[in-house]
Amino acid sequence: MPTTSDLAAERRIAFGRRVREVRERAGLTQTAAAKAAGLDRSFYAEVESARHSVSVDRLYAIADGLGVSVHELLPDNCGHSVSA
Repeated sequence: MPTTSDLAAERRIAFGRRVREVRERAGLTQTAAAKAAGLDRSFYAEVESARHSVSVDRLYAIADGLGVSVHELLPDNCGHSVSA
């Protein structure tokens, strides 16, 4: 059975993948996406690579910067996109 820390890591990985997918679909670099979200590029890169969790405020900033809803960034419990 996965531990709480294993589950948290899996969720960060799925979230980071989803953020990267949305960013790439929008045709943005990490630098451009970070700037649009008002975040440091290195922090943004670490979110995509699952080295950082994000606060609710930063979650909304990333979504706004990518021009999507927060819902579109959150994978389901299996790590799949919840949007079509």
